[in-house]
Amino acid sequence: MKLRTLWHFMDIEMLTRRPPVDPVRARPALYNIFATRTEGFTTALEELMMHAGLFEGRPRSRELVYVMLGQRAARALGDLHMHDNTWTLEQASEFTSKATPRGWLRLDGRTVRGEQLLWLRRPSYGTAYIVGKAMTDELIATMSKNGPLPMKALLDGLNRTGLLPMSLVVQELAAAP
Repeated sequence: MKLRTLWHFMDIEMLTRRPPVDPVRARPALYNIFATRTEGFTTALEELMMHAGLFEGRPRSRELVYVMLGQRAARALGDLHMHDNTWTLEQASEFTSKATPRGWLRLDGRTVRGEQLLWLRRPSYGTAYIVGKAMTDELIATMSKNGPLPMKALLDGLNRTGLLPMSLVVQELAAAP
């Protein structure tokens, strides 16, 4: 979705134009260890924006958001099974294709195998979408215990912490007053 691409661009721009003061956080960490923050948050952002009304007037947008979430969950399971050597690339691809709602990730195309190969080459990247979204949901619940959480407060907090693994972002922002 274009919203996801826009947010990834904003992460890069924030790091370039207004990097965190901490020199360790001023540049992206090696090995994409921040994927739970980048991919997980953008996965959560799609649903947050849907609930905020951004996609109103587009009758199938809600369906698309949930199908994509289901597809990411299916990919994550393929990722886990390939890395514990219980599934081959082909088995993970077959499962992901069958488990994606509406049959929207067909096995006869190139996408499903290409994605599963990417997850095989980058351990935990496929799971980062789902785990990071769950951690974002947890963060929002924690930050809104005392009342509604303005979206600006959430986004400002994420930008302030920089590109860290979501577990560290949650720990830092949940402790903030």
